[in-house]
Amino acid sequence: MTLPGVMDIAIRPSHYQRLAEKIAGKPEERIVSYLMLRSLKQARYAADALGHFALAFDEYTHFTSPIRRYPDLIVHRVLKWALDHPETKPAAPAGPGKQESTFGPYRRGELEAIATETSETERRAETAERELMAWKTAQFMEQHLGEEYEALIISVQKFGFFVELMEIFVEGMVPIDRIEELTGEHVFYREQDHAIVSGSGHAQRPSSHEQGKQKKSGRGSSHAGHVWKLGDRIRVRAERIDPIRRRVEFSPLP
Repeated sequence: MTLPGVMDIAIRPSHYQRLAEKIAGKPEERIVSYLMLRSLKQARYAADALGHFALAFDEYTHFTSPIRRYPDLIVHRVLKWALDHPETKPAAPAGPGKQESTFGPYRRGELEAIATETSETERRAETAERELMAWKTAQFMEQHLGEEYEALIISVQKFGFFVELMEIFVEGMVPIDRIEELTGEHVFYREQDHAIVSGSGHAQRPSSHEQGKQKKSGRGSSHAGHVWKLGDRIRVRAERIDPIRRRVEFSPLP
């Protein structure tokens, strides 16, 4: 039996909507919602009406009032021009040998250049915003080093895994050496499962629901064979702030 590849499946907004309905109120809702958001492509500006995937609109534009971004100003100018020229119909796309089509006070080439530039500028602004948030988060968590939190594993890498605290929505890193301190043995990244594994790696780490029913195990060899994987809920302690990456580092707790 041959399963369809990712490119063979036409993903539609309705698929996301049905999935969101199915996971509502369930333990996996938070991690699946997080992954759903990460799977969506970043929005970009364009001269043509490309629609809005998440809202399932074939035609869509967005602007704020008062004006916050240069693209908002462009939309305002086009709308004002359209209101001042109600008898003018939108120009058809320019073909070979024809004059370039216009969109209100702008030519298509001008709008395409503006769309590209403003999309790139917005990416730079988002990067700056993330860096500022990381800096302020590090400043905040510096006052809470040594405190313990419930956390959700949101990403697993060869060098450890990232967690998001359940109470205060702070993200941070659990380095692989911290995990080895807990287990007392070597751990490794199991790529096919996107998991960090200790010991033989044959035993599976219990689910969050099962963990609530089981007595917490102690340090050392009792962690042999455990698996830390995407979506697991664990308890961590804030250990240090990485001054270079402005990132919080956590240690896993038994």
